[in-house]
Amino acid sequence: MYVRVRDKRTGHELDVLSTDKRIGDAFQPANKAGFPDSPYPRAAKHNPLPSTVKRESAKPEKDVK
Repeated sequence: MYVRVRDKRTGHELDVLSTDKRIGDAFQPANKAGFPDSPYPRAAKHNPLPSTVKRESAKPEKDVK
């Protein structure tokens, strides 16, 4: 079965197999009521807001002159 998860680093939501070892580490389970387990993977929902990305490159870069 596939479960809906959110990537902690990028904020993207996607379906992964329920046996995926990254769940709890790199992936956070999504709202179960909105996304029940599925026998088939669903389309990913990409995070359009780069300001909500939790990684170093999301910080504004200083202009080099």
